[in-house]
Amino acid sequence: MCLEDRFLFALYNQPGFVPMQTMADAITITDNALLSIIHRIRTGYPDFLLLEGEPQIGMQLSPNEAMQKEVRMFLADGGFTAVNEQELREYYETEMAAYTRLQKIKNAVQRYGWIKWAAGTLVTIAAGIGVKALLGKIKK
Repeated sequence: MCLEDRFLFALYNQPGFVPMQTMADAITITDNALLSIIHRIRTGYPDFLLLEGEPQIGMQLSPNEAMQKEVRMFLADGGFTAVNEQELREYYETEMAAYTRLQKIKNAVQRYGWIKWAAGTLVTIAAGIGVKALLGKIKK
């Protein structure tokens, strides 16, 4: 279970507004980590919690009683743990697609690497013939 899910479980088992420090202690995280979790929840699911006050002064949190059933259903369906796993799968698929494209390019370069070797050899031979011809003209 991820921290966001632990936070929602703890919050929805509290009656009314609870100080932020109390919630941080309940799930054994720092205030900054709790602020990060709150931001994540407020970004994707703003109705899941109610906030009062400012973080610097002493913010208080409360469950949204009107959303209690939806939050319980969300958590029963996997909650943020399921969301995180889906995000990880999407990230992994994107990275693998990019890696596959890059690997195809590398394989093509390796297959045709002999062309670069042959071109380098021809340029070296041509340069040697050119230098020999130039030296022959200089001697005359």
